[in-house]
Amino acid sequence: MKQILLGAMGLIAGAQAAHCGAVEPGMWWNPEEGGRGFTIEVTNSVMVFSAYVYTDAGASQWLLSSGPMADANTYSGTMQTYRGGQTLSGAYRGAQLASADAGSVKITFSDATHGTLAWPGGTVPIQKMRFAQDGAPAFKPVAGWWWNPDEGGRGFGIEVQGNVLVMTGYMYDEAGEPVWYLSSGSLVDPAHYHGQWLAYRGGQTVTGTYRPPATPQLAGDVDVRFTAATTAVLTLPDGRTVALSRFPIGGPPTYAASDSLARRCAAPRPGAALSAITHSPYGDTQGTLADENAFIRSWVNETYLWYRDVPPVDPAAYAIGATVPYVNPSSNAVGSRQIQTNADAVDAYFNSQRSGEFTLSGKPKDPFHFTYPTAQWETLELGTAHPGFGFEVALLSRAPPRKIVVAYTQPHSPASDNSLVRGAEFLAVDGVDVIAGSNVDELNEAFFAPLSGKTYAFTVRDAGAATPRTVMLVPSAVVDHPVQNVRTLPAPNDGVGYLLFNEHSATAESELIAAVNQLKAARGGAGIQDLVLDLRYNGGGLLAIASELAYMIAGPNATAARVFERESFNDKQTATQRVTPFYVSSLGFSATPGRPLPHLDLPRVYVLTSAGTCSASEAIMNGLRGVGIDVVQVGATTCGKPYGFVPQENCSTTFFTIQFEGVNDAGFGDYADGFVPAGTLGRPNDLPGCAAADDFEHALGDVSERMLAAALGFRDNGSCPAAKALGRDAQPVLLRSPLREIGILRVPPAR
Repeated sequence: MKQILLGAMGLIAGAQAAHCGAVEPGMWWNPEEGGRGFTIEVTNSVMVFSAYVYTDAGASQWLLSSGPMADANTYSGTMQTYRGGQTLSGAYRGAQLASADAGSVKITFSDATHGTLAWPGGTVPIQKMRFAQDGAPAFKPVAGWWWNPDEGGRGFGIEVQGNVLVMTGYMYDEAGEPVWYLSSGSLVDPAHYHGQWLAYRGGQTVTGTYRPPATPQLAGDVDVRFTAATTAVLTLPDGRTVALSRFPIGGPPTYAASDSLARRCAAPRPGAALSAITHSPYGDTQGTLADENAFIRSWVNETYLWYRDVPPVDPAAYAIGATVPYVNPSSNAVGSRQIQTNADAVDAYFNSQRSGEFTLSGKPKDPFHFTYPTAQWETLELGTAHPGFGFEVALLSRAPPRKIVVAYTQPHSPASDNSLVRGAEFLAVDGVDVIAGSNVDELNEAFFAPLSGKTYAFTVRDAGAATPRTVMLVPSAVVDHPVQNVRTLPAPNDGVGYLLFNEHSATAESELIAAVNQLKAARGGAGIQDLVLDLRYNGGGLLAIASELAYMIAGPNATAARVFERESFNDKQTATQRVTPFYVSSLGFSATPGRPLPHLDLPRVYVLTSAGTCSASEAIMNGLRGVGIDVVQVGATTCGKPYGFVPQENCSTTFFTIQFEGVNDAGFGDYADGFVPAGTLGRPNDLPGCAAADDFEHALGDVSERMLAAALGFRDNGSCPAAKALGRDAQPVLLRSPLREIGILRVPPAR
């Protein structure tokens, strides 16, 4: 720790550095001159250089220089000093410029971690400082300048390497002279630091010969609690708390309006081509890939909820033949991709335009950013036929020994026509061993991207069967039916209705209306007393469908003059702040528009969930809770996605970026870590109910199926069965289109 205490503590950029991200931002120094150091940070091609030195009298002093880079490797500027600003404790007071020219400074970088500094003290070799073994923790605050926007003139430098935090305070003494304080040490946890401010004096001046600083003096306690990677609460020695956030060095980037760049396509569609959703021409004109990427950059900057987190990236660099960085949104791990097609180019560039930060729980802040070919998106949204086998597979184990089973099937599909049902285990495909085979490309093709016209031989073992069988399947046009297995359960649960709901698609509207009418007519017209809504495989979709279903469950008395969800967009989109009401009439997605929706008027609902229950499905749960409907949750913690999209089409690709977050009528929407069944921590996202694992040994809707049985048991006596150990089959993975794990804000177009 001695090197930390004697080195200059500085400001590390949380974003990109000057020449294509090569120069490492943060603390720099000359190892032969401990006690004096420098900070280098570049954002939006603007450098901020800080020098931590001492006056001739020995007092600590800091100087600052900032401005645009001269080129990718060079910065030249003038240093300035300030005085009269805020002290470590006490009331706020603004600072004034003391000297506009405290000397010139020039930095020439030779590589990512080495450079040469030329300034009034001569020419000094400098290098990046390492004060701890760094890694890739689940949560890490963004390094660099932090401040309180209401207290300009005082700022803080924060950097974390490994489990060590270094924080520098840039402020003023009682006489108004600039001073700096340092705190460093181990984190209490990844989001909490507690330590002491230390004051230094007696070290090296800008122009003098080297002298080490004296032993530092204690200046008071410091406590920092990070609320996100870019926000924190600081407690000062006098006990006052200050809200901190990242300082926007260089100011936000400015781009041309996305509307002015739209529909300039490298491969425009014919002028007569019509959207299947809007029935209007796409309006493509001749353009370039750079034009398409420039549109992406502008549109994301205008509409993305976390646009401040997005680094500026050159659209022209993502060209055919280039190898570019590519981030796995589910982990934020950085790999690479070679661009071979136009679609590769726009997908890779869009991938660069997202937040790379983490939540406090260690999840990527945005694992939901993706593109889709427009033709496929329109087919899926409208619920029209698409090629496939009609089975949804669950991966109980992805790696050998693999276990892949049927989760459910679509009626009138190749799967159902060959009697493939829930629980059937796949053993081989075209002779490739599913359990231990190494030809994963063949397996991925067969299960997730079958070729049109090709016959596939699936060897399966049906649930409960002793011997396997082989079925020959050819992909054909499959129509998804998102609502299935609607029924009233047998006695003694004959007052309970069950409904399997797998996707908030346009087709779901008419099927949900039919299901609710069926349940209303049950028991000779008396209807049902309780509903088990099975959302375990429902990743989301159209929020308007979620609103319609929530109304049909709760009815008019509970929802009158109430809001299903309030959507909050970024601060550039204040004109688009809006609400989604509880829709009381059909909207026309697949049912006749304007017809009053049937309703069950239930005071509670039992919801079956899994880790794949996401977005619009969670919005149903949250929306009902917001108007006082009891939501009992059985299964596993949901995915945690109180966010949604307004899809944007351009040049044959449809883009999905998080644009809003939603809260219910009671103002709650804090479930980014999911709704938790039988949660015990007293959090607002802890719901009553039972933890239960999926059960592929029984049909969906069978009262013996583990999750449904747990819901019925909780309904009877408020108790839960003994929790099954969460082994390999406890959290199955359904590999499906990301379109089925989103919330989409759209009402049907006029027809």
